[in-house]
Amino acid sequence: MATTLDPPRSPADPVETSRSVSTRSTRSRPGRLVGIDIARALALLGMFTQHVVLDGDGGQSTGWVALVFTESAGRASVLFFVLSGVSLSVIAARGSASAATTVLVRRGFLLLTGGLLLTASIWPASILQHYGVAFLAAPLLLRLGWRGLTAVTAAGLVGGPVLLLFARNWTSEVVGVVEGQAGQWVLGTAWDLAVSGLYPMVLWIGFFTIGMLIGRLDLGDRRIQWRLAGPALVAALLVGFTAARLTDRYGSPDPGFDPGSGSGSLVDGGELGAAPFDESFDAEGFLLDDVHVEPDARALYEVAGHSGGMGWTLQTGALAVGVMALALLLPPIVQRGLAPLAWMGSMSLTAYVVHIVLVTDVAGPYIENGDWSILTRELAFAGLLVTMTAACALFHLTLRTGPLEWLLKQFTLGQRKTKPS
Repeated sequence: MATTLDPPRSPADPVETSRSVSTRSTRSRPGRLVGIDIARALALLGMFTQHVVLDGDGGQSTGWVALVFTESAGRASVLFFVLSGVSLSVIAARGSASAATTVLVRRGFLLLTGGLLLTASIWPASILQHYGVAFLAAPLLLRLGWRGLTAVTAAGLVGGPVLLLFARNWTSEVVGVVEGQAGQWVLGTAWDLAVSGLYPMVLWIGFFTIGMLIGRLDLGDRRIQWRLAGPALVAALLVGFTAARLTDRYGSPDPGFDPGSGSGSLVDGGELGAAPFDESFDAEGFLLDDVHVEPDARALYEVAGHSGGMGWTLQTGALAVGVMALALLLPPIVQRGLAPLAWMGSMSLTAYVVHIVLVTDVAGPYIENGDWSILTRELAFAGLLVTMTAACALFHLTLRTGPLEWLLKQFTLGQRKTKPS
């Protein structure tokens, strides 16, 4: 759902500009690359579709609505992660104070802490703490050249799925290094962030760094946009085709083996001791006897959302790049018409938290539990989307930024001023 949790921007600090993307290019369109914000808004809306359950006694969605709900699973959050890497490279290239080491570390710490608190209180699937980890690693990643970032990307998107095949069987041993509930929680939380959670950073860091690589390109150049869109979408199709052929020949993973669903989290359930993805822990959060799950290599070519398979990482990463490029390629008149989406995308941290509040406390429970027809549920859900978009538009028109972005900027930048463009 991380964050973005992009570095906050003031009206005088437009991140996505042709000049900020590349000072060497004279081909970039003037002004803000609103396509990036539109793509980020699409990621937010896609995450929203995964957090409200419409199916029930009232029937099930069909047609294109069902397709959107199905295909956005485990993909919208990836687009979010890729775009945060893009923005990081962009602000670093223009010398913004938002990319300073101390600022990134403060931002990472705040997102990490806020995400863990959100997970422990109301939202067990928060992605904010994983964005926090990414930003804590950002100062080191920014020092890497093309080869270094490519190596990290390959390690995450290719090596990560291989590691996750075996990670489930390591949880008890890792967390069992310490004794006591508090110690196991601390170590279990770190293990959850890195390996066993819904967004294991050993894998998801690859999405972040592929965004950083793309952010070093001249994204204001139409030729670059086309060169990203075409190959990325073709690659996604090829990976899907290959995965289907491998499934036909070798079959699907054994039921119950899903390395991407978590391998023993102490925090995913929303409170200490709740571990919905594994039976390695008792109700009080203490380790039980070791639970061994035989690794199934067929999981590597899975492309289903959050499967943790190599097929999923490669296909979804390519789709994220393709969607971003298509958003950049939208004609200016279309981008202007989608201004409310761009405003929401520019304040993704606020929009993310607003959507969680809407889902958990305001309207989500009524939509899911109400005795309504599926059409009524779909209309109510559409109303939620409009409400979130309208709230962000109000923030933009009155504050020019999201309130959480403003607060995050005060805590990380304070009165420091960004380097003039």
